[in-house]
Amino acid sequence: MYWPSLPSLGLSLRANPRTPAELAQVLKAALATNGVAAIADGDAFEMMVPTDQIKAVRPHPASTKARGPAGAGQNKPNDGLIDFYGADLVQVLDIYALMIGGRLDRTAPTPAVVDPFIWIHTKPGLSEQEGLYALDTLLQWRGIKMVRGTNGLVRAVLEPRH
Repeated sequence: MYWPSLPSLGLSLRANPRTPAELAQVLKAALATNGVAAIADGDAFEMMVPTDQIKAVRPHPASTKARGPAGAGQNKPNDGLIDFYGADLVQVLDIYALMIGGRLDRTAPTPAVVDPFIWIHTKPGLSEQEGLYALDTLLQWRGIKMVRGTNGLVRAVLEPRH
């Protein structure tokens, strides 16, 4: 996942990594020299954040479990992936509500945010729990929290800034 205000950055690299882990290290080093830090966020994600914004992020510790519907098999990977390429915030909120077994409350106002588009691409095999975790993080960066009502409706609210 990358920070909402992460600037566009062109890189030219020459490397011969032998494993995906080596490739990740090469990319992290190149990004670091260009002012972008990779910060671990739980067990499955890393945030790409401008180095001057590191203090603003709130990564989850390792082994943090995403909130989501409890039940058998919620940690099992499936064929799921998330691919939002500039998806409208309302569409993402609607999908999120469906993922947690609710419906988006369309009578509630949509929070006004600077960037109303969501950008995320994950690898196939994402569990539902990991997908919710990723979406929670992206919404949190915009100051949005999803709140479930007693009637099955879910609404987005702005979290107070500290």
